[in-house]
Amino acid sequence: MTDSLKKTLSFFLPSDLLLFLKKLRFRLLLTKIRNKQKKRIERLKDKEQIKVIFILIHKAVWKYDRLYKLLENDSRFLPQIVVCPYTQLEFNYMISEMDDIYNHFKNKGYNVVNSYHDEVAKWIDIKKEVKPDIIFFTNPHNLTKAEYYIHNFRDYITCYVPYAFVVIGLTRMHYGQRFHSLLWKYFLETDEHLSIYKSFQDFDYGNAKVTGYPALDSFFDKEYVPKAVWKKNSSVEYPAKKIIWAPHHSIADKEGSLMYSTFLDYYDYFQKFAEQNRHIQIAFKPHPILKNALYQRSDWGKERTDEYYNYWAINPNTQLEESDYVDLFIESNALIHDSASFMAEYMCTGHPVLFLKRSDDIRDRINSFGQKLYDLHYHSSSESEITEFIQDVILKGNDNRKSERDLFVEKTLKPSNGKLATINIYEELEKQFKGVV
Repeated sequence: MTDSLKKTLSFFLPSDLLLFLKKLRFRLLLTKIRNKQKKRIERLKDKEQIKVIFILIHKAVWKYDRLYKLLENDSRFLPQIVVCPYTQLEFNYMISEMDDIYNHFKNKGYNVVNSYHDEVAKWIDIKKEVKPDIIFFTNPHNLTKAEYYIHNFRDYITCYVPYAFVVIGLTRMHYGQRFHSLLWKYFLETDEHLSIYKSFQDFDYGNAKVTGYPALDSFFDKEYVPKAVWKKNSSVEYPAKKIIWAPHHSIADKEGSLMYSTFLDYYDYFQKFAEQNRHIQIAFKPHPILKNALYQRSDWGKERTDEYYNYWAINPNTQLEESDYVDLFIESNALIHDSASFMAEYMCTGHPVLFLKRSDDIRDRINSFGQKLYDLHYHSSSESEITEFIQDVILKGNDNRKSERDLFVEKTLKPSNGKLATINIYEELEKQFKGVV
């Protein structure tokens, strides 16, 4: 339908009828897509090896580590990471970030390809050059080049695991975008998240499946051994207490923004606290988009931001963490944050967690599931309350909320079938493409 035809119809038809026609048109389109996906699955069942790609924009939101390795160890599947651009960045910085992601995963032994060929200044054609059979996305938002977004792969076998455990109140962005409807499979965290998803789907929510959240698997796997990622604090003879500070990216004050981040309120406090308490190890774990948000501010900019980040990287009792964080979480003593997804993820460590309140209405801007997590947190609205939490709960060990948190994790965050979330996703692929039930 052309834009001119849309304008003509909007002039002659009532808005409710236009909405009905729009939904009907999409329903017909989605039915056509589902039929094409079914035919593609049947063809793939006879294929000797199935190519599974993961379209990655930010390395910090990588939630597929275990799934990638399961596929890698299965001769039927060939997994590969395709690094794609975060197009909100200035070009040279964007390319630099892509190179960093590529090198990060290449050095870890992954089969990875960069979507930009720097030597010939050319973007790859994923359909023709990579030739995927199954595509896992790592972000639902239109943040990359159009040819790397789901609209270019409508009839492919497309899958998605939320890049963050969904607790924010702006649920439409995680359940109500065209992206979610087009997916072949949307793997969800809990039954409550499935209910939220259904509320945004007019007729077709059969693409959603509750599996649990893969980012929690390492916390639930009794055989998992975390790597030593914390610096050894030379300032003390005994093991230092290890605290993570994780600020969100939403520093903007504009109407409609998430407005969770308290970074601008506490960036100076945490730096001074680290300088005055050398016996405590502090990890700065910023949201991956925070740096660019600071770059865009006239009162910060690139030079000041890079200098601040570098401070956390170089000092003996501080460290900068911009990618993997599971091992960081497990080996820590506490988390102080305002990042929504971490509400669930850190809860699984058993360690105390403090939520920094940007405003008194913060709880009202979290979804029903998130409110349950929020109520199990300690809360703070000032520097003095942060200091009190560190002194009383972390250093003295007065964590009177631990039993409540542990019970919630056991009853709600663990997959109900007793399997790890990644196993549930892998078995769904096996069932569809290998005939395993």
